[in-house]
Parts: sequence; structure tokens; C-alpha cells
Amino acid sequence: MKKNVKNKILAFSMASAMIVPNVAVVFAEAPKAGLVSVAKEVSVEGKNYLNVHVMGENAEGKQTEVEIVKIPLELTTEKDWEVVKYDVSSILKDNGWKLSSSVYGSEGVKTNTIDVTLTKEGTPTELYVERNTRNVRVHYVSESGEMIEDNIEELTIPADQTVVKTTDLKKIPAGYEVCEKGDINFSGVEDVSVKVRKKAEEKKTINVTYFYVGENGENIPCGTDSVTLDASATSFNNTTLTNVPEGYEICRIGDVDVRNIADGEFVYIEVREKAAQTRNVRVHYVSESGEMIEDNIEELTIPADQTVVKTTDLKKIPAGYEVCEKGDINFCGVEDVNVKVRKKAAQTRTVYVHYIDAETKIPFENAIEKIEIPADEIHVNTKDLKEIPAGYEPVVTGDLDFYNTDDVNVELRKIEKVTTLHVNFETVDGTVVGEKTFEKTSTDEEDVVFALDDDIVLPEGYHWVDYNDQIKNVTLPAGATGGHCMFVEQDETKAVLTVTFETKDGETVGTTSVAKEFAVDENGDKVTTFVLGKDFTLPEGYHLADSVDQVTEITMPGTVGGHTVIVEKDAVAPTPTEDPKKDDTKKDDTKKEETKKPSKTADTADTSDVAAYAIPLVMSMVAISAIVVGRKKLS
Repeated sequence: MKKNVKNKILAFSMASAMIVPNVAVVFAEAPKAGLVSVAKEVSVEGKNYLNVHVMGENAEGKQTEVEIVKIPLELTTEKDWEVVKYDVSSILKDNGWKLSSSVYGSEGVKTNTIDVTLTKEGTPTELYVERNTRNVRVHYVSESGEMIEDNIEELTIPADQTVVKTTDLKKIPAGYEVCEKGDINFSGVEDVSVKVRKKAEEKKTINVTYFYVGENGENIPCGTDSVTLDASATSFNNTTLTNVPEGYEICRIGDVDVRNIADGEFVYIEVREKAAQTRNVRVHYVSESGEMIEDNIEELTIPADQTVVKTTDLKKIPAGYEVCEKGDINFCGVEDVNVKVRKKAAQTRTVYVHYIDAETKIPFENAIEKIEIPADEIHVNTKDLKEIPAGYEPVVTGDLDFYNTDDVNVELRKIEKVTTLHVNFETVDGTVVGEKTFEKTSTDEEDVVFALDDDIVLPEGYHWVDYNDQIKNVTLPAGATGGHCMFVEQDETKAVLTVTFETKDGETVGTTSVAKEFAVDENGDKVTTFVLGKDFTLPEGYHLADSVDQVTEITMPGTVGGHTVIVEKDAVAPTPTEDPKKDDTKKDDTKKEETKKPSKTADTADTSDVAAYAIPLVMSMVAISAIVVGRKKLS
């Protein structure tokens, strides 16, 4: 501690020689600190100095003099050094001192006040001070706040200091290190907690020498490397080495034993030359219009399996030109590739992009981006903007025109987030009766709620059922994709038919579920008829398949059933090249043929096993499968 005090005192002695003389400047309006009175017409200039005795405790705990600091003073006064007062409060504050209350020498402390009396030019004035300090207690805790050890480290710091410097800590628990080095603020309290963590395991560095076997069997070094391991490590895999000499490969891949290798010692890895796997390509430099710039050709050697030329590898770009598009240039395995170049701009200019809220038309605060562009450039692309406020995107993308101005406004809108919910609709017995996907768009970070009836639409012919305390409204984070299972129950008054649309090849091109109130026949059985074109329609872009005998009126017993319709994709109408009358005739013939086709109104039972409808409702999907198979056989 004494050594530190001494150093600080010496530092102040040097600084004070430059700072203190400024107090000698005289102003007629008001006196400076340290002046006895305002200068008048007659003044006397003189020199004096302070002998500052810095007091401290010796090894026995007694007060003693640690250091003497001489502070020169230059003053102007109307008196001739008979009684001159000087305020030393600023000197005390700047150096962290306070007036000493100790008795020094047999005569005691005589000159020891804020207002020092200067008696005569050239006569030193004695001032006794001590360090203005206080004590703080440091407690060492883990990152989670638990006390590491029960000891407390006490530090003595300047009274006005509000931080503890980690470099001053001397009692850090063994095996630990301070989590964050630097100053720790403690707001003037007497106790401060310092977080520590266990030191990482000690490491050792293993040096590597690469060598290959020469023609005469000698080992020839060809490179070096190193690997850092835990001090307890017994091996490392040589595939982790990153500095294998170019053009060489390791002969034997695997673990390298380092049990007997100390920190800094060497291991030796044998390598061999790689087989040559390169090829040459010729680069021709052309203008943007395709004209040859110069008659020279640059040849590049690249890996044999590489299909691009990297513009960063080009070394013979014509003088005064630059590559139009930097990056990789694909050349599809040919031996020649053209690289477009353009003349370099002579100079650049600065343009300023101002970001505007598209909704309010108010500029964003501190949202101005400065961009450097070629002097003859008239636009910049929005993809090159780097300082767009977070959560926003340009309303218009592409090139922004500058022309002769140096400013351009870019309107921004909040980025829309699409939240997606996939819902499976099931009965309580586990039968899936529908699958639907719902989406909602938002522009903020708040959770998105999918509400039943408003956002979630139930399959036709079904209603929501309060089964197993299921929820009606599903909440997802904005922009997320989620799934949900919702239990439903078939309407008691409605029958549901699921229609599957397939091609002749068996490809499913669409499905639809239709519901309508069921009818009761003379026998009291539930029988419902669904008509194509009335109760359901074909998928857009498709028509009934030709040469297929199909049922367009489906009579379904019970309340649940299925049916398959064979369709064909609509042909693109050709450009008329024949007589329109012939086309009309063809259309009439088609109509006649369609008229001749028998219209079947038989129910689904005509195309499948009738007995299937005697199966209980829980086996309804089996009946549906039977219908589909029967339909395909008839086709």
C-alpha cells in the first residue's frame, strides 16, 4: 500500500507543476480560487510552495510520514507576502487526501487548515494530510449466487470510489476465476459480491511435424501443425488437423497416442502426395454486349469436379475494367467460359436513404442510411439496403432511382407473418372425417388465436362436441405452424357423402364431403340421393372421363358413405383452323352422344356388396373402401 501511495503522490507532483500556476491569472471581475483579494492597480507577484506531508501507518500500525510532495504556487497579491491565504481544498480533492488529525513531531501539526497561510516568498508552508479512504468487504459467490467460501476479503479504496477493480482482488478461491474482469460497481455500500466460476481444465499443446518418405527411404519434413488438448487427454484423431501441407494427405487416418507426450513436444505424421485431380479452363473477357475486350486468354487450373469459376480467382482482368457480376460463374463443364466486364467508374458519390412509415408517412427516428455508389450510377437496389428498421420491409422492391439527387425516400411496412394451423377433425371413436388448414396474417409479435366458427370451419354435416374438455380456440405464436385435433359429431338430421375424384390411372386429384338432410323410404330406412352438379361439382379443370360408365346420382343408405368419380383433365382448346360449321357439327354430335348415354341413378350398393351396408356405423370406412373397389372394377 505504501508503494501505491508513493506513486500516486509523485504523479501528482508532476501534474501540479503544470496545473497549479493557472491560479495566478488575475481577473478584474472576480478572483480565482486561492486568491485573497481582487487584483487592483498595484499588485505584487511572488512564488511560494507547499510541503505536503502524506501520513500513513507503518508496520507497527503507528502513524508516520510516507512521502513529502512539493507543490509550487505562483500568486499575485496586493500584499507583500505578509499575510496571504490560499484555499487547498481543490488540491485535497484532486489527490484523494484529507487533512491529517495526527500529531507529527514534538511540536505537533501547526499548519493544517483549508486556508493555508503563506508568510513569505520562497518560504515553504507545511501541510499534513492522509489518504481519504474507506474499507469494503468482498464476498465470493457462484454464478447462481451461492457463497463459494466463508472468507471475506477486505479492500481499502479511496473514499469517493464506487467500484472494485478485479485486478486488486487477492483472495479469489483456489481453482476459481472472476467471471467478468474489470470494474464492479457497488453504489457506495460496504459489501460487494463478486461472481466466480471454476477454471477450465488445463490444456496442453501438442506440436505436429508432417513428413513424407523420399526416394531413398529418408524421412523428409514438409510442414508443421499443432493441436490443443485437455491436459489429461491420451489421444487425438488426426482428421482434426487443419494445416496438412497443400497437395498432401495423411497416410493413416485414426487416433494418435499422446500419453507420453508432454506440453510443447512433437508427434510425427506421415503424409503422401495427392493424386492430380485438376483441369484447365480458358477465360475470355468480353463486354456486356458480348464483344472481346482484349485478345488475351487467362488459363485457370481448378479441381476436376468444379463446375464454376470464382471471380476472386481471376488475375488478368483487363486494366480499367471490373467484373460485372461477382461470385461464381457456371460453365457446365466446358473448357471455355466468357466473363463479362465493364469499365470502372471514375469516382463515387454518397446518397442518403430516408426510411418512411408507409402508414403514417412519418420518417423513422434516426433512420437514414448512407450509401456509396459510382458517380454515374442512377439507382441502388433495395436488396443492398443494410439498415432497414427491424420488423419492417420496403413496400416497393427493386431499383431505387436517384438521378441528380442525393436523397431518396423508401416507404416501409410492417412484415406480415403468416400463422398456420392444421386441424384434424375426428369423431370420439377415432374416425378421421376431415382435414383442413387455416391461415391468419399479422404484423406484430402477439400470439394468434384461431377461434371456432370465426377462423376454424367444421366439415359439412358435423358439429363441435365437448369431448374430453377440448378447447374451441387455439393459440399459436405469430408466424408459427401448428396442429390440432378437434372432436366433432355428425348432425343427426344429415347424411354425409365423401366423394373422391380419381384419374383412370388411379391418381387422386381431389376430395369433397357433402351433407344434406336424409330421407326415409317406405321401409323406414334412411336413404339420401346426392346429384352431381347439384350437391357437388367436379374439380376445376376436370370433366367426367370418357368411355367410363359412371353414376352421377348417388343414392346412399345410412348416414355415412363414399363414392369415387373418374375424371380427366380438360384439354387446352386448339386454335381454330377448320370451318366453324364443322366445329358446330362436332359439338352437336357430342351432344347427341351424351344424350344417348344412360343416366344411372342406382345407389352405391349397385356397384359394391349390398351386405356391406349392414355393418355398424363404426365400420363405415370399410363400406367406403368396398364402394371404391367396386367402382374401379366397373370402370
